[in-house]
Amino acid sequence: MKTPLYSKISQYKNVRFHMPGHSGKAFFDFQENHLDITEIEGMDNLLAASGVIKEAEDLMAKTYGYNHSIMVTSGSTICMQMSAYTIKQMGLEAVAIGSMHSSFYNAMRLFEIPYIEVENIQKCLDVIEKNQKQVAIFVTSPNYFGDIQDVDTLYKNKKNNLLIVDAAHGAHFAFSKYLPKYPKGDIVFSSMHKTMPAHTGAAIININDDYLYNIMLLNLSKMHSTSPSYLSLASMDLARAYFEEHGDEDYLKIKNKIDSFNGEFAGFKIKKTDDCSRLVLTKEGIDCYKVLKDLHDMGYEAEMAYEDEIVFILTPFNIDSLDELYDAMQKLSFEKLNSINIQRANKNKEYIKGLRPDFVEIKDAEGLIANADICIYPPSTPIVRFGEKIDKEDINILNAHLGHILGLVNNKVPVLK
Repeated sequence: MKTPLYSKISQYKNVRFHMPGHSGKAFFDFQENHLDITEIEGMDNLLAASGVIKEAEDLMAKTYGYNHSIMVTSGSTICMQMSAYTIKQMGLEAVAIGSMHSSFYNAMRLFEIPYIEVENIQKCLDVIEKNQKQVAIFVTSPNYFGDIQDVDTLYKNKKNNLLIVDAAHGAHFAFSKYLPKYPKGDIVFSSMHKTMPAHTGAAIININDDYLYNIMLLNLSKMHSTSPSYLSLASMDLARAYFEEHGDEDYLKIKNKIDSFNGEFAGFKIKKTDDCSRLVLTKEGIDCYKVLKDLHDMGYEAEMAYEDEIVFILTPFNIDSLDELYDAMQKLSFEKLNSINIQRANKNKEYIKGLRPDFVEIKDAEGLIANADICIYPPSTPIVRFGEKIDKEDINILNAHLGHILGLVNNKVPVLK
């Protein structure tokens, strides 16, 4: 396997008088400190890569089928922020297709970028057909549930507009013919840590155009930490090399295993997804938040629950435990879901000039204006947007999903008064 960055780091034996403060020594159960380094001689610099990091990025680009790749260690959120700031610099407004991750809305607000939302790809194509101005199109594919959008059609018909794909959950697509094709766009980013053996925060940005690549590199230097995690960087290099060699056989094993259950898993229906490694189980009317907690108590962790669905990410490193999970789930008891409609239409933004931030109990938030996007997490799509008035139905949703809400502060609702 060709792993320029990982190999360089793993061979580093010098006595360390530099950060990090562990000096490369094991500390209690932390055994990987010898791989955790900084921008010393010969180890390159992520924000001005020209050595082993650049070599690792070039190998990434080749694997993903792009001209350029940029490695980051702050997850897809920093990728979204860099993309947003890039279109800000280019003077572009944005069009968002369907439900986006909260990082999109935060980035639009952070950089004061005007945007509109459309329901689907066809509506987006209708908008750009009528629009004379160049825009940036944002789309999520795949989503938390393993579903993809027809990004190929969008890319072929986008005209001179930029297409930015949040493929945070699709980093593994490039490594097996048993998975969907990795999406094509002007800027496509993926969190390698979500589905591959890479450390948390490991993400990749893929770009073809030289001009966009240079702007994104400039924004990397402005926005990314000057102390990137070399553990994450090295793990990305190693994960890419491993999956290049074993991806097809590993994902065929996963696909065959899922197919062997014939659409049913321990009394749950297996929901059909585009990604065979995203196991989505559903049992109509059953509270899967309770299932999630019961599994935790039994020693098993799912990726997420969402009303009467529960999601598991299958990898080459956990697939051998799937039969064990099956046996555990057959022992579960179920509770009925207190179902609440969480499909909320966007409301008008309220006038907020002169209002000040405050924090209130959920029961006291009705009629006040939200000072943050408030989401069910995962999948982190907003229930209430910043600047919207909170109504009784919003309060009911928050109460029904307590423990799975992002945007609260110490369990209080951030509001403007």
